[in-house]
Parts: sequence; structure tokens; C-alpha cells
Amino acid sequence: MRDVSAGRMKPPQWVIDPRTDLPLERIRSRCLGISVVELRTVLPFAEGTLSSQEKERFQRLGEPRRRSYLAARLACKRVYRNLRGNDLLSPAFDITTICPDQIRPCCPIGNDGSPVFCSVSHDDRFAIAAAGDSRLGVDVERISERPLKSRHLYMDESEQLLAREPALGERRTAVRIWTIKEAAAKAFDMTLAESWDRVRVIAVGPFESRFQVDGKELCTATHDEAEGHLFTVVCEEVRKSPLPPFAKGEIGQ
Repeated sequence: MRDVSAGRMKPPQWVIDPRTDLPLERIRSRCLGISVVELRTVLPFAEGTLSSQEKERFQRLGEPRRRSYLAARLACKRVYRNLRGNDLLSPAFDITTICPDQIRPCCPIGNDGSPVFCSVSHDDRFAIAAAGDSRLGVDVERISERPLKSRHLYMDESEQLLAREPALGERRTAVRIWTIKEAAAKAFDMTLAESWDRVRVIAVGPFESRFQVDGKELCTATHDEAEGHLFTVVCEEVRKSPLPPFAKGEIGQ
């Protein structure tokens, strides 16, 4: 298959070759497979990799959205190929990575009938696709002042207090809370606005955080940082016993 994300503009080596030391090792350990694409490396002819269903959605998008949409589809297709034992024979345009609603992503493996769940995200530089054997949500966000400036929209009072704790600093804590709610919205099938109210972050750490949905049992979010961006994944977990108690400051140490 022709490489649609190469040329003079090279992404970081950990994006090109997953055998290198991967900054997203914690994210990878929670998923069946992940793929990251750097948006600026997606070349114009990448549109040719889209299936007919994907192309319908693509043609309705404005120009600024098209590159991120393409990058997300390419990441999904790479996950598909990896989960199929490095399948290089299936034409990219025969792999459809969106559901019939043309909104939700999918990873069409399932030859044995087992479900494979998929989530995608992008920011201004990276797109990521992640697949799992249970519902999951992934998010990527540049570490910046942006989540801090809008914190009154998506944080309650207890979360704003968390964001002021000095351990990680306000920016890194705020972006974790933001990405947890984004990822949880995807994993638990709610709108982003619903997640602002229904998801409550209890503790924030560099690599793991704890949150609740609708005040129920504790859930775990996993974080990795790379190139000044935060990647977060939330997986639906079926647990026979609750998470062990934790002391302040011990999450993800």
C-alpha cells in the first residue's frame, strides 16, 4: 500500500516505528492496539484510502476538518491491519472504519464474532486510534493554558481545587481532567456536555487518575505524555471488587 504519511515531513521516530521506545507504553498496555498519525504528514492523495462510506462523510466536511478526519481514518486502518496480523493485502478503501451513523469509529475485525471497540481523537498535531475488547475512549490534547481558561465550564468546585494542587502544576492537572471527561464521554456513550456533569474526577496523577460516573464505583484513566501532548485512555472495566483505597498523592507513582 502506498505510504500516505511520509515524504520530507517526517513524524517522530516513535510514530514511524512502534518497535522503538514508545512514549505511549501505558496507553498501549490498556488496549488491544493503538496507532498515532501526525496530521502534517498526511498527503493529499490520502483521500484515495477512504471507503465509499468514509468518503461520504469526508465530502461533507469543511477544509480544516478534512486532514484530521483523514488522519483518524488512517490510524484506524493501521490498527485494523495490526490486529489482523500485519495484514498488508487488504486494500485500504475496503476497510471501513466508521459505523453506519457515519460518526462513531469502528474497527471491523470480528471474524470470530467477538466485538472490537474503537475510539479516535485528534488535536492540532496528532490523531490517535485505539481498539479494545471492551468499550473505551481515547483523547489527545496539547498541554497548554486552554483547559485552564475554560475550567469553569467542565470542572466542579472539588475538581477546581484539584487543579490548584502543586504536584503536577495547574496546566498539566487541568488537561488531565479535561481529557478524562472527553475520553469518558466516548467510553460511556454520552455527549461531552453530559460528561461535564456526570463524570467527577476524584484524584489526578501523572500516569493514572481516578474518576466516577454518576457517583458510582471508581474508574481509572491512564495517561502518557509525548512531545508536549497528553494522551488519555479510559476503558470500561468489569470488576468483582472495588479499586483499592489510595492515599493522596500516590496515584500513578
